[in-house]
Amino acid sequence: MTYDELKEQINQGNFTEVFEFLNDLYTDFSDDDKSIFNAIRKEYITGVAKNDAHFISRLKVFVGGIKKLKKTQPKSSPKKKTVSYQELIKSARVHFELNEYDKAIEIYEKVNNIKPDNYQVWFNLGIAYKKTSNLQKARKAFEKAIQIQNDDYQAWYYLGNINYAIVKPKDWAIKAYQRAVEIKPDYLEAWYSLGITYDDINKRHEARKAFRKVLEIKPDYHEAWYRIGINYNSFDPKDFTKKLNKETVLSERERANLAINAYMKALKIKPDYHEAWCKLGFTYRMIDDLNEAIEALQIAIKIRPDYIEAWLELGHCYKNINQKQEAINAFEKILGIDPNHYMAKFHLDNIKSQ
Repeated sequence: MTYDELKEQINQGNFTEVFEFLNDLYTDFSDDDKSIFNAIRKEYITGVAKNDAHFISRLKVFVGGIKKLKKTQPKSSPKKKTVSYQELIKSARVHFELNEYDKAIEIYEKVNNIKPDNYQVWFNLGIAYKKTSNLQKARKAFEKAIQIQNDDYQAWYYLGNINYAIVKPKDWAIKAYQRAVEIKPDYLEAWYSLGITYDDINKRHEARKAFRKVLEIKPDYHEAWYRIGINYNSFDPKDFTKKLNKETVLSERERANLAINAYMKALKIKPDYHEAWCKLGFTYRMIDDLNEAIEALQIAIKIRPDYIEAWLELGHCYKNINQKQEAINAFEKILGIDPNHYMAKFHLDNIKSQ
């Protein structure tokens, strides 16, 4: 309603329409401005009620005041929608499953500020931090998850992986893996990681027991046979194994044969396992069975032509049987792959200087 229309309504005595218009205007004002609006309206209404001859002037003041208020009134910002706890969890989960880990972390942290005792939130937060390489925070998240739910084997396993990566000594990783397999005795990944950790701290016997447990669970797990082979290759003569209730030191030949047997079993399961062929060649070279060593190493190279470790072993084998040119070719092949390979340069210069 314009000013002239409003004046006409007053002249005709249609005060119902006038006051409906005023009430409609009132609802458009913010709470902070309504007190001012009410004061202006009261002044105007008082004039009308007294049949003030100057009510038109008062009306002008009133409408002018309204216009002024509406011009200076800031636009009200939309109210922020309050997001519920469950909606936050759902949103975080969506980002988590889309591998948007930074966003998931941001939301999960908000969730924990609201309710810090949700196991799944802490677990997912640990995974997200691990995926973004923030291992310290990942460790704290898994520890918190375990405090809430102590019997979750996966949380213990992930904690073991993180402890293995960032904590010294490795005892903390071993304890976590042990707890994981205590809860879930057929947890293959935890047994395998436990074996690797034992090997790292030279507990060869315990490592083999863990790898053999893996094979009880999954007999065709070729990586476990491979690790057993490496274990025997690394076996310290000072270590002991029990045979017929007597502690007997394994000879180098015995250890080599056990390693060869393990690599053969790995290769029976996975014939194109180039790492196992290379380790098999290395083991044969250690016991001076150089023809078998060369044959195994050539297979490794056929499977993966750029496998430097196999070329290096092959160069040693040819050097040991005085096939000088073949040895030179092997070491030069390495330098073609990696021109800065120190050992290849050293052995190549050594051969050429003879």
